[in-house]
Amino acid sequence: MAGGCLVTHRPAGGRTIGRGAPRHLRSKHSKPPKSIVTGCPAANPADDHVASGTLASARGDPHTRRMLGTWLLLLAIACAVWLWMDALAARERAIAYGRELCRAAGVQLLDQTVALKRVRIRLVDKLPTLVRRYGFEISIDGSDRHRGHLDLQGHRLGSWSLPERTRPLAIGEPARVIVGN
Repeated sequence: MAGGCLVTHRPAGGRTIGRGAPRHLRSKHSKPPKSIVTGCPAANPADDHVASGTLASARGDPHTRRMLGTWLLLLAIACAVWLWMDALAARERAIAYGRELCRAAGVQLLDQTVALKRVRIRLVDKLPTLVRRYGFEISIDGSDRHRGHLDLQGHRLGSWSLPERTRPLAIGEPARVIVGN
């Protein structure tokens, strides 16, 4: 019974085999059995696929649209997770590049101050590239704070800006010059 209907299958050769019949009786037929629906209320569209022999998904039923919606939702969640992980990896790269730049300049990077300031798409080598600008703070002598920034073009360091050193170098301290692109 499906929705108040008795569904039976009639093979080309004769006798009626119900749904509850053993599998070996139902699978010996060379032609697929014809479905016969009896005892149904008049025109029940929900059970129409039983009588016609078509799959519900082939007819575009609402469950197909819901399934598509589920797949689209899962795809959107996967994209959001990928973007989040990419943003975290880019921030870690920005911290690493910032440490290198500050070590070369002889200043201290204040790690917890690295933050995303701007995201834009720019043509780099004739290709659209995501450019992220990270701002951060540095300290020259440990008691002051100065602002700097660096741009990541994709996964590479693009340009940067560090404040100039205002105090004179100590005796024996090497002079370092950093030129940003």
